[in-house]
Amino acid sequence: MEQFNSLFELLPEHRIGVCKTHHQGITLSQLPSHLHSSHKDLTVATRKAIVSAAAAFPQWAQSLDEVVYPPSPPSLIAHLPVYKNGLKCTAATQEQGLCGYVVRTLRDMQEHVRTEHGWVNPRKRGRPYQGEQATGGLLWTPDVWCQKFQPTGSLARLFEVSQSHGQGTPRAADDEGKLQRAIATSFTQSTMAIERAHQDAHAQVEPDDNRYLWHDWLRRTQWARHLARFDRLWLLRQVQRPDENEKALAKVCWAVEMVIWKAQRASSPDVVGLPATTFIERREAGAPSNEKPFNARQTGKTMKKYSGYWVSIVSQ
Repeated sequence: MEQFNSLFELLPEHRIGVCKTHHQGITLSQLPSHLHSSHKDLTVATRKAIVSAAAAFPQWAQSLDEVVYPPSPPSLIAHLPVYKNGLKCTAATQEQGLCGYVVRTLRDMQEHVRTEHGWVNPRKRGRPYQGEQATGGLLWTPDVWCQKFQPTGSLARLFEVSQSHGQGTPRAADDEGKLQRAIATSFTQSTMAIERAHQDAHAQVEPDDNRYLWHDWLRRTQWARHLARFDRLWLLRQVQRPDENEKALAKVCWAVEMVIWKAQRASSPDVVGLPATTFIERREAGAPSNEKPFNARQTGKTMKKYSGYWVSIVSQ
């Protein structure tokens, strides 16, 4: 799916996807919440299609523990921020040779080598004299380029990267292209299936017998029963303002708008009094409390929007 390729890039070797917009890595379990909070411009159907299709790719890590960090300095990873002031620990360890721990501040590095490798600062407190090294830079290397998958959390660990923009081997590039095409095909098919199911579910007028939905008005008018044999999308296309040949209907719609506007003005405490507006918002009328008076101070834009719904109903 073209939209997915424009937003994300999957890194199979690290088992993580990178959001190109927000410049951070995303695991499969983090994908739904990331789409919901950071990509609200996408429709709900598109978000569901992305999550559904992404679950079919085993290269994408499900949890944070499954993310693979590069064992040696890789080429720069696209769409992730690059820091050029890293400090890399060069202390020797029995398990993995050089430690390779990367941080960006001298204090953090000194704390690391002091705690993990028993380093002792060779110089005492006070300002360094002329010619003296400000740091005991025997256990770390400065000016290391580094990146991290996420700004905070468990994936915020820095790792060293090469200072050249490597393009990889032709075979790796070809494999990556095949993977991206497979992702695009899968996402496109999933999106189309979800959109078809969404359209089929909303093609007919739903009955008004669901006690968990607010259908009192529909139940009273019996519109759902009356319109059940019609296609819902066709009915929506019939909703339009009266044209010049429907003068009588235009007068009715105008009258409806005037009633709504006058009712809004008449619902002010200055007109009917504060007790009346408080009574409207009583628990017996469906309000959560008896203390909050009815608020009729909607703006002109809001009133035009609300009255437009009623005019649409009358126009059918």
